[in-house]
Amino acid sequence: MELFYKTRQDESIKTNIPSSQIEKNLLEHDKDQFNSYASVEMMQYCNHPHDTQTNEALNQAIANVAPKSMCYSGTYSLNSCIGVIIGVHNLGIHDFFDFLFTKVGMHMSTVLSTYFA
Repeated sequence: MELFYKTRQDESIKTNIPSSQIEKNLLEHDKDQFNSYASVEMMQYCNHPHDTQTNEALNQAIANVAPKSMCYSGTYSLNSCIGVIIGVHNLGIHDFFDFLFTKVGMHMSTVLSTYFA
């Protein structure tokens, strides 16, 4: 591994190995590294049925409501923000707020219901 990080010129001077041999060694090293990650098993591992776009969209929504530069540790507000985002994602905005109003014993007005529709 040490050979990989040194320049070809430095290696050929220090070890008296021709640069063509060093290049061959580096190529073999690169092939070994590539083949360990490009095996059929690794390709099957990467082929998962999960949708990464949904994950990215939720991460972006959370970052918009609770940016990393703000500190929410030890408070209920971060859980509330994330809960609203997940609820809206899973149920839709209208159904989520209808559910939320029902849970707290309130009736969602027609104006608000139309706004969320």
